[in-house]
Amino acid sequence: MGLRIRDIATALTARTYSADGELQLSIDGETWSLIVREGKAVRCARSDAAPDLVMQRDALGALYLGGVSAARLARAERIAGSAAALGRADRMFASPVAPWCPELF
Repeated sequence: MGLRIRDIATALTARTYSADGELQLSIDGETWSLIVREGKAVRCARSDAAPDLVMQRDALGALYLGGVSAARLARAERIAGSAAALGRADRMFASPVAPWCPELF
């Protein structure tokens, strides 16, 4: 089991990003507009825009942690979107530190 984000706006706003950009994310059927400037989310709110990427919450959790790229999740059919949107997400969500939890559950 992975990370399942409950409060999307709070989580995506609290995170730092490796690259600036804009994405429309459809998560469990709701579209969210994410705008990142200077490594920080300046907007994360529900939107009526067409989504760039479509996913479920568990895929968002994997992307959020930065250990799995959007392109890899797309190859596993966990995220759907254009090559350009996947590349933008890869740049934005990249992390130099791999997620790690020392606790065994």
